[in-house]
Amino acid sequence: MLGLINSLIHGTLITEKGTALFDGNDSYEAADSNDFTVGYDTNHYAVGFRLNLDAFSGTQGIMMKDDEWSIYFYNGNFYFSLHDESEAAFQYWGASAGHISGDTIATGGIVTDGAWHHFLFRTDYNGIVVDGVAHTASGGTGLGWVADENTTSKLYIGKGKALHANDTDIYMTGEIDDVVIWKLGSAMTDAQALAYTNSGDLINPLANSGNYNVSSSVVAYYKFDDLTDSSTNSHTLSISESDPVLI
Repeated sequence: MLGLINSLIHGTLITEKGTALFDGNDSYEAADSNDFTVGYDTNHYAVGFRLNLDAFSGTQGIMMKDDEWSIYFYNGNFYFSLHDESEAAFQYWGASAGHISGDTIATGGIVTDGAWHHFLFRTDYNGIVVDGVAHTASGGTGLGWVADENTTSKLYIGKGKALHANDTDIYMTGEIDDVVIWKLGSAMTDAQALAYTNSGDLINPLANSGNYNVSSSVVAYYKFDDLTDSSTNSHTLSISESDPVLI
Protein backbone atom coordinates (compact mmCIF):
# COMPACT_ATOMS: atom_id res chain seq x y z
CA MET A 1 0.00 0.00 0.00
CA LEU A 2 2.86 2.41 0.81
CA GLY A 3 4.30 1.80 -2.66
CA LEU A 4 0.91 2.55 -4.22
CA ILE A 5 0.55 5.79 -2.26
CA ASN A 6 4.09 6.83 -3.21
CA SER A 7 3.37 6.12 -6.90
CA LEU A 8 0.18 8.13 -6.89
CA ILE A 9 2.01 11.09 -5.39
CA HIS A 10 4.79 11.00 -7.99
CA GLY A 11 2.80 10.17 -11.11
CA THR A 12 0.51 7.72 -12.86
CA LEU A 13 1.16 4.19 -11.64
CA ILE A 14 1.62 1.47 -14.24
CA THR A 15 -1.21 -1.05 -13.88
CA GLU A 16 0.06 -4.61 -14.28
CA LYS A 17 -1.81 -6.74 -16.82
CA GLY A 18 0.40 -8.91 -19.02
CA THR A 19 3.98 -10.14 -19.18
CA ALA A 20 6.00 -12.11 -21.73
CA LEU A 21 7.24 -15.54 -20.64
CA PHE A 22 10.31 -17.05 -22.33
CA ASP A 23 11.51 -20.64 -22.03
CA GLY A 24 15.09 -20.16 -23.23
CA ASN A 25 14.37 -20.95 -26.89
CA ASP A 26 12.30 -18.08 -28.28
CA SER A 27 12.12 -14.33 -28.83
CA TYR A 28 10.18 -11.44 -30.33
CA GLU A 29 11.38 -9.10 -33.03
CA ALA A 30 10.33 -5.50 -33.72
CA ALA A 31 8.72 -4.66 -37.04
CA ASP A 32 10.96 -1.60 -37.54
CA SER A 33 14.29 -1.02 -35.81
CA ASN A 34 15.67 2.24 -37.19
CA ASP A 35 14.89 4.10 -33.96
CA PHE A 36 17.04 1.70 -31.94
CA THR A 37 20.33 2.34 -33.72
CA VAL A 38 23.26 3.47 -31.59
CA GLY A 39 25.82 5.26 -33.73
CA TYR A 40 27.83 8.38 -34.39
CA ASP A 41 25.13 10.98 -33.91
CA THR A 42 23.92 13.36 -31.23
CA ASN A 43 21.49 10.89 -29.65
CA HIS A 44 21.66 9.24 -26.29
CA TYR A 45 19.70 6.15 -25.36
CA ALA A 46 18.12 4.65 -22.26
CA VAL A 47 16.52 1.23 -21.88
CA GLY A 48 14.25 0.21 -19.03
CA PHE A 49 12.66 -3.18 -18.35
CA ARG A 50 11.30 -5.38 -15.58
CA LEU A 51 12.70 -8.90 -15.24
CA ASN A 52 11.79 -12.03 -13.33
CA LEU A 53 14.52 -14.51 -14.20
CA ASP A 54 14.83 -18.10 -13.10
CA ALA A 55 18.55 -17.53 -12.57
CA PHE A 56 20.31 -14.16 -12.74
CA SER A 57 23.56 -16.06 -12.24
CA GLY A 58 23.19 -17.90 -15.54
CA THR A 59 23.54 -16.82 -19.17
CA GLN A 60 20.47 -14.79 -20.08
CA GLY A 61 19.94 -12.86 -23.33
CA ILE A 62 17.58 -9.95 -22.63
CA MET A 63 17.49 -7.97 -25.88
CA MET A 64 19.65 -7.12 -28.85
CA LYS A 65 19.81 -5.17 -32.08
CA ASP A 66 21.26 -7.76 -34.41
CA ASP A 67 24.82 -6.96 -35.54
CA GLU A 68 24.89 -3.90 -33.30
CA TRP A 69 24.35 -4.22 -29.52
CA SER A 70 23.15 -6.59 -26.80
CA ILE A 71 21.97 -6.49 -23.19
CA TYR A 72 22.53 -9.75 -21.36
CA PHE A 73 23.58 -11.43 -18.12
CA TYR A 74 26.59 -13.71 -17.97
CA ASN A 75 27.72 -15.45 -14.78
CA GLY A 76 25.64 -13.04 -12.73
CA ASN A 77 27.02 -9.87 -14.37
CA PHE A 78 25.02 -7.30 -16.36
CA TYR A 79 26.48 -6.47 -19.79
CA PHE A 80 25.78 -3.98 -22.54
CA SER A 81 27.98 -4.94 -25.49
CA LEU A 82 28.66 -3.31 -28.84
CA HIS A 83 28.95 -6.02 -31.47
CA ASP A 84 30.93 -3.93 -33.94
CA GLU A 85 33.49 -3.18 -31.27
CA SER A 86 33.79 -6.88 -30.30
CA GLU A 87 33.99 -5.91 -26.67
CA ALA A 88 31.78 -5.29 -23.67
CA ALA A 89 31.27 -1.55 -23.69
CA PHE A 90 29.79 -1.64 -20.23
CA GLN A 91 29.47 -4.14 -17.44
CA TYR A 92 28.32 -4.03 -13.85
CA TRP A 93 28.82 -6.31 -10.91
CA GLY A 94 29.16 -6.14 -7.16
CA ALA A 95 27.18 -5.46 -4.03
CA SER A 96 25.19 -2.28 -3.47
CA ALA A 97 28.02 -0.72 -1.48
CA GLY A 98 30.38 -1.10 -4.42
CA HIS A 99 32.36 -3.84 -6.09
CA ILE A 100 33.49 -6.59 -3.76
CA SER A 101 35.85 -9.16 -5.21
CA GLY A 102 33.96 -12.34 -6.04
CA ASP A 103 30.50 -10.78 -5.88
CA THR A 104 28.23 -10.36 -8.89
CA ILE A 105 24.94 -8.56 -9.34
CA ALA A 106 23.34 -11.93 -8.57
CA THR A 107 25.34 -12.68 -5.40
CA GLY A 108 25.84 -9.13 -4.12
CA GLY A 109 22.33 -8.76 -2.69
CA ILE A 110 21.00 -6.59 -5.54
CA VAL A 111 18.69 -9.13 -7.21
CA THR A 112 16.99 -12.39 -6.24
CA ASP A 113 16.18 -15.31 -8.53
CA GLY A 114 12.46 -15.77 -9.18
CA ALA A 115 11.55 -12.19 -8.19
CA TRP A 116 10.69 -9.08 -10.20
CA HIS A 117 13.37 -6.40 -10.55
CA HIS A 118 13.50 -3.25 -12.64
CA PHE A 119 16.60 -2.17 -14.58
CA LEU A 120 17.31 1.15 -16.29
CA PHE A 121 20.46 1.47 -18.36
CA ARG A 122 21.71 4.66 -20.06
CA THR A 123 24.35 4.61 -22.78
CA ASP A 124 25.85 7.85 -21.46
CA TYR A 125 25.98 6.81 -17.80
CA ASN A 126 28.59 4.68 -16.09
CA GLY A 127 26.13 2.67 -14.02
CA ILE A 128 22.62 1.26 -13.85
CA VAL A 129 19.50 1.87 -11.78
CA VAL A 130 18.06 -1.28 -10.19
CA ASP A 131 14.71 -1.09 -8.39
CA GLY A 132 15.03 2.68 -8.13
CA VAL A 133 18.57 2.64 -6.69
CA ALA A 134 21.53 3.93 -8.72
CA HIS A 135 24.63 1.73 -8.81
CA THR A 136 28.03 2.75 -10.15
CA ALA A 137 29.67 0.48 -12.70
CA SER A 138 32.61 -1.69 -11.73
CA GLY A 139 34.83 -2.97 -14.53
CA GLY A 140 34.24 -2.93 -18.26
CA THR A 141 35.94 -0.86 -20.91
CA GLY A 142 33.83 2.26 -20.70
CA LEU A 143 31.11 3.45 -23.00
CA GLY A 144 31.48 4.39 -26.62
CA TRP A 145 29.56 4.61 -29.89
CA VAL A 146 29.42 1.97 -32.59
CA ALA A 147 31.43 3.00 -35.63
CA ASP A 148 29.51 0.93 -38.18
CA GLU A 149 25.86 1.29 -37.33
CA ASN A 150 23.30 -0.95 -39.03
CA THR A 151 19.88 0.68 -39.18
CA THR A 152 18.21 -2.27 -40.90
CA SER A 153 19.05 -4.96 -38.34
CA LYS A 154 16.20 -6.20 -36.16
CA LEU A 155 15.52 -5.51 -32.51
CA TYR A 156 14.94 -8.74 -30.59
CA ILE A 157 13.49 -9.13 -27.10
CA GLY A 158 14.20 -12.38 -25.31
CA LYS A 159 17.65 -13.02 -26.73
CA GLY A 160 21.09 -11.47 -26.98
CA LYS A 161 24.51 -12.16 -28.44
CA ALA A 162 27.09 -12.99 -25.79
CA LEU A 163 30.68 -11.98 -26.45
CA HIS A 164 31.60 -14.45 -23.73
CA ALA A 165 30.03 -17.30 -25.71
CA ASN A 166 31.77 -16.74 -29.07
CA ASP A 167 29.09 -14.27 -30.23
CA THR A 168 26.44 -16.98 -30.23
CA ASP A 169 22.76 -16.17 -29.69
CA ILE A 170 21.62 -16.67 -26.10
CA TYR A 171 18.04 -16.67 -24.82
CA MET A 172 16.34 -15.82 -21.55
CA THR A 173 14.37 -18.06 -19.23
CA GLY A 174 11.83 -16.06 -17.26
CA GLU A 175 9.49 -13.09 -17.69
CA ILE A 176 9.96 -9.55 -19.00
CA ASP A 177 7.62 -6.58 -18.88
CA ASP A 178 7.46 -2.79 -19.27
CA VAL A 179 10.23 -2.52 -21.86
CA VAL A 180 10.88 1.14 -22.68
CA ILE A 181 13.45 2.58 -25.08
CA TRP A 182 14.21 6.30 -25.05
CA LYS A 183 16.10 8.19 -27.77
CA LEU A 184 17.23 11.49 -26.33
CA GLY A 185 18.95 14.58 -27.68
CA SER A 186 20.87 14.92 -24.42
CA ALA A 187 21.75 12.52 -21.65
CA MET A 188 19.00 11.30 -19.34
CA THR A 189 19.76 12.81 -15.94
CA ASP A 190 19.76 11.05 -12.58
CA ALA A 191 16.67 13.01 -11.58
CA GLN A 192 14.77 11.92 -14.69
CA ALA A 193 15.81 8.28 -14.32
CA LEU A 194 15.00 8.05 -10.62
CA ALA A 195 11.67 9.84 -11.09
CA TYR A 196 10.63 7.26 -13.68
CA THR A 197 11.75 4.25 -11.65
CA ASN A 198 10.04 5.76 -8.58
CA SER A 199 11.75 3.42 -6.09
CA GLY A 200 10.62 0.41 -8.11
CA ASP A 201 6.99 1.49 -8.64
CA LEU A 202 7.19 2.63 -12.25
CA ILE A 203 5.22 5.59 -13.53
CA ASN A 204 3.75 5.83 -17.01
CA PRO A 205 6.70 6.62 -19.34
CA LEU A 206 4.34 8.30 -21.83
CA ALA A 207 3.27 11.02 -19.37
CA ASN A 208 5.56 13.67 -17.85
CA SER A 209 5.42 13.87 -14.09
CA GLY A 210 7.64 15.89 -11.75
CA ASN A 211 11.30 15.42 -12.63
CA TYR A 212 10.38 12.92 -15.31
CA ASN A 213 9.94 15.12 -18.40
CA VAL A 214 11.19 13.01 -21.31
CA SER A 215 7.97 11.23 -22.32
CA SER A 216 8.29 12.62 -25.86
CA SER A 217 11.61 10.77 -26.21
CA VAL A 218 10.05 7.30 -25.87
CA VAL A 219 10.51 5.44 -29.18
CA ALA A 220 9.06 2.11 -28.01
CA TYR A 221 7.03 0.91 -25.02
CA TYR A 222 5.98 -2.73 -24.66
CA LYS A 223 3.50 -3.56 -21.88
CA PHE A 224 2.92 -7.08 -23.22
CA ASP A 225 -0.84 -6.95 -22.87
CA ASP A 226 -0.33 -7.84 -26.54
CA LEU A 227 2.49 -7.35 -29.06
CA THR A 228 1.78 -3.71 -29.91
CA ASP A 229 4.02 -0.75 -29.21
CA SER A 230 2.21 1.65 -26.84
CA SER A 231 4.23 4.61 -28.10
CA THR A 232 3.21 6.46 -31.27
CA ASN A 233 5.94 4.81 -33.37
CA SER A 234 4.25 1.47 -34.16
CA HIS A 235 7.24 -0.81 -33.55
CA THR A 236 4.93 -3.81 -33.33
CA LEU A 237 6.46 -7.11 -32.21
CA SER A 238 6.11 -10.45 -33.95
CA ILE A 239 7.15 -13.96 -32.95
CA SER A 240 10.70 -14.68 -34.11
CA GLU A 241 11.52 -18.15 -32.84
CA SER A 242 9.36 -20.84 -31.27
CA ASP A 243 6.34 -19.40 -29.40
CA PRO A 244 6.79 -17.03 -26.45
CA VAL A 245 3.77 -16.82 -24.15
CA LEU A 246 1.88 -13.72 -23.01
CA ILE A 247 0.52 -14.27 -19.51
